[in-house]
Amino acid sequence: MNSEELERSLRDEFENYLKGVVAELKQETSEFQQRIAADLDRQRQAIAEAFTSFNERVES
Repeated sequence: MNSEELERSLRDEFENYLKGVVAELKQETSEFQQRIAADLDRQRQAIAEAFTSFNERVES
């Protein structure tokens, strides 16, 4: 294997490694966004329920 082939092989290996790292980061980011969205939905629901309960007490 000459130096050009070695360099190409190392470059390809490194690029594949980086692609894997980037793909993993994208997946983790997507999962994090989904957890945040779910948490925000739960908070919105809890706030809406609190306002509904408060309005019912005020109106009675």
